[in-house]
Amino acid sequence: MYGVSLLPPEYKTQLQEGKRSRLVVLIAVIVAAVMLVLFMLTMVFKWSFLSNISALEAEQEQLQTQINELKDEEIIVNEIMNTTLNISELLVSASKLSTNIIRIGDALPERVAVTEITLEYDLETITGTLQLQAPDELTLQQCEAQLRLLSGVTSVTWSEMTTTGTGLMPASCKMTLKVQRVALI
Repeated sequence: MYGVSLLPPEYKTQLQEGKRSRLVVLIAVIVAAVMLVLFMLTMVFKWSFLSNISALEAEQEQLQTQINELKDEEIIVNEIMNTTLNISELLVSASKLSTNIIRIGDALPERVAVTEITLEYDLETITGTLQLQAPDELTLQQCEAQLRLLSGVTSVTWSEMTTTGTGLMPASCKMTLKVQRVALI
């Protein structure tokens, strides 16, 4: 078949311009629809990413809270470990203490009586306070000299010296010894 158009040429150009303008409008509508679909997809992805970010931020906050609680627990565990270490050191020192009390007793002259012993511990030294009774001050001075000869004794000091003048043990004093803990171990 043949296509024959009996329209004058002016109408033909107007008809072709109408087809072109419809084609341009159709292309513009298609491009606008594609852009609208792309915009909608972008918004959907954005909302999903924002919701994921919100969930991740909430999880991060929860993890940070747990980490802070663990730090508090770690501090408590460290304090317990330090206390345990100090107690074990004290037990080692205490096990050696009985032999050192015997050493102190052996260092005292026979005529001296120990009526009271008080011990105080710190990290480096053990301070012992002895309440002694003796027949005279000279015997107490001999006690001091004998105690100074013991290994680990860093100082021997007197306090509260009294002389009653009656009984078998008229002289009494408090004597304080400072002993290095290392010497006890």
